[in-house]
Amino acid sequence: MWTQGPFTNRRPGVGALAFHDGGDFAQTVGPAVHTDDSFVVAAHVRLDDLGAHAVAVSQDATQRSGFKLGYLPASRCPTTDGPGCWAFTMATSDGGSLVEARSEFKVQADKWMYLVGSFDRQEKRATLTVCDPFPTLSDRRKLEVVSTEFGASPWFAAGALQVGRGMHGGVHNDPWTGAVDNVRIWDGQVLDVDNAKVTRLCDGAEMYVPSPGDDDVNDPTATAAG
Repeated sequence: MWTQGPFTNRRPGVGALAFHDGGDFAQTVGPAVHTDDSFVVAAHVRLDDLGAHAVAVSQDATQRSGFKLGYLPASRCPTTDGPGCWAFTMATSDGGSLVEARSEFKVQADKWMYLVGSFDRQEKRATLTVCDPFPTLSDRRKLEVVSTEFGASPWFAAGALQVGRGMHGGVHNDPWTGAVDNVRIWDGQVLDVDNAKVTRLCDGAEMYVPSPGDDDVNDPTATAAG
């Protein structure tokens, strides 16, 4: 089902995917990215229920998700100031332990946010960038970047890309309740040192320039046209 996206006022007729329960999801036929190499996954997300673990974007292995981009309840967050936290989670193996980059950014229900999860194979680090497209006068914080050591050998979660759910114990779970828009996947490590491209995408910039064959000016893994 479609609903209004974060930038519907600028782009009439362009909507986001709506998720109401565990039966709402979207998936690809096969993997969208090699999780055993550097990659970036990003999406605008709106979460309506802050009571439980929820996954906006993930990629299946056999037993669990290779990565999850989404939300964790307060019991798994670095602070207890609020209902929970945004997180980028990677499994050390199919069925192995979890590595979580967890944000201290304020979480609010029914508010659009931009989440970027990235894995740097060379540095063996998982990083989460959280950006607020619509900061309020009372909370003008725009961007937060948190990073954690992966500490394991990278491996390939070779299943389907999922939007609106994750996987644990070979079963899909942790459904997203709200909406997801502008899901993007890139091969390569983030080279956007000052986060200018991430911020532009957060604020609704188009990924591509109008002329075919030109650089993707907002690709955060590319150094050209920054």
